[in-house]
Amino acid sequence: MTATSLPKKSCIVCGRPVKRRTYDVGVEPISQRTAYQGSAQIVADIASKADCQRHTNQPYIVSTVRGPDGWIIRFTVWDGVSYFHRGYFCTGNCAQAQGYASAEHGERYVWKRGE
Repeated sequence: MTATSLPKKSCIVCGRPVKRRTYDVGVEPISQRTAYQGSAQIVADIASKADCQRHTNQPYIVSTVRGPDGWIIRFTVWDGVSYFHRGYFCTGNCAQAQGYASAEHGERYVWKRGE
């Protein structure tokens, strides 16, 4: 199963998709390796998403970027559960709008108070 085939979460205010919390993994092909490795996290010749999967413990490879020589130089991973704004809102503005709407309808949240 790929990350694109999973059902997407939608904002509870406007219905737009909620962004997944992903991160990039840098790759330095062995054929281009120099003494200085820069910010590369992996030093390997990676040619496919299956090769990327062998170099990470995350279940989903979201995207890849290839260099001019055809090797993958960066790929994006997602853990399958992490979203921005806890998965309910597409932006902070929608979260704020929901908060105002709740307050206008009398919803109140009591925060833990010091004893």
